[in-house]
Amino acid sequence: MKKLIGLVLCIVIVAGILGSAIVFANDEIGVYVNGQRLSFDVHPVIVDDRTLVPMRAIFEAFGMEVEWNAVDRTITASNNQQIVMLMIDSNVMAIVPAGQNPMLVQLEIPPQIMNDRTLVPVRAIAEGLKANVEWDGYSRTIRINEQGAETVATVNGLPITANDIQFMIRQAEQMLIQSDMELLMTLMLGGEIDYNLPFGNTTLGQAIREEAVRMAAVYTLYMQYARDNGIELDSEELDMIAFHVAMTEMQFGAQFDQALRQDGIRNSRHFEEILTMFEVSRKVMETIVDNPAVFANFEQYMQEPVEEILLGAKHILITFNNRSADEAEILATQLLTRARAGEDFSALISEYGEDPGMVTNPQGYTFVTGTMIEEFYEGTKALEIGEISELIPTTFGIHIIKRVEPDPNNVMRPQGVQAPPSLRERMILAVHRGFEVMVENAYIVFLPALDNVPLTW
Repeated sequence: MKKLIGLVLCIVIVAGILGSAIVFANDEIGVYVNGQRLSFDVHPVIVDDRTLVPMRAIFEAFGMEVEWNAVDRTITASNNQQIVMLMIDSNVMAIVPAGQNPMLVQLEIPPQIMNDRTLVPVRAIAEGLKANVEWDGYSRTIRINEQGAETVATVNGLPITANDIQFMIRQAEQMLIQSDMELLMTLMLGGEIDYNLPFGNTTLGQAIREEAVRMAAVYTLYMQYARDNGIELDSEELDMIAFHVAMTEMQFGAQFDQALRQDGIRNSRHFEEILTMFEVSRKVMETIVDNPAVFANFEQYMQEPVEEILLGAKHILITFNNRSADEAEILATQLLTRARAGEDFSALISEYGEDPGMVTNPQGYTFVTGTMIEEFYEGTKALEIGEISELIPTTFGIHIIKRVEPDPNNVMRPQGVQAPPSLRERMILAVHRGFEVMVENAYIVFLPALDNVPLTW
């Protein structure tokens, strides 16, 4: 790789150096990348009808790291996908995609140093990175959109890009297919889905795209709410997002890009944008939950609390191991008599009990229906707190149960059964439902570019 970079730099250095006429713009030129206006420490300039901008700002807007070599007067910008190299006053730009041979691009205007700042030709850089560039002469604005950043729909006038919905495609597909028994059976039998099949008033493929737009619209409104109310991520939250991206890349190694694409994520930068979107949305939810009065109709979105019966129990288990059923019953009867006479129940468990779970749970089990075998559950349920049961035979042996106060922080549940949402969790769900209702009542426009969003990748 070092030899390849050295060769490319030689080509850049040897390229011809041409003089150019510089025109400083009277009005500042606005540069937007993926809808976000870039901030420059020096204004862009026009040279021979080409706009030059500070190098660091434009490359970092594309998620690239920038290195400046003052000795060779070379610029190197890189990310996981490619390396870009330029040299001051050279009309050649080298682009080295990962794992591929370098491509040399002839520049109409070379990078230049002005007012101690390195400026680069913005259109050549953007198009070299496969982005679309538009110039609005009336407003003196350059709009740059990476692949996937093109607007495919709007919600209340806010743009929704291809990148916004690409990640939602799989979720939308699963939801629609599960609502159609015929499509679901096709998948279950190993068949392939035909996206051109009629689905309602359109095709299945277009219905998936439109549903993905509605899903993305919810998060578009979250982001707008955050902007309107000054809700931003702090440095620690941003660092955690970057850490998560780095750890995911480390986990998948060379398969990182492939793993992202399987989930509809174009690259690591797109991944970071998605994580940021979710984190901002979470922060909006938390902010509203802390002050629900600011959210219209909050109460009507609240779910009714789910009642869950928790039972707590300690028990002395006498098994049939190395003893007959009659011997087990005699021992259990003796222990029951002692327990009811007031002996310490925990001491009896420690001395005679044969359930190892009582060692790790000395305060007893806390459980819900369906967790324990029926005889144990019903035997516990029939007791009052502090009461001791009769002998309860099960397939495990003979139990003497003492009902105790349940511990809500240490509940045993059947596999796959989750705890009911807490009050705060129900409030968060209410906020999300409120944003879904906003989308249901919003003005959504599907643009022609939506047809070009791939359903598979």
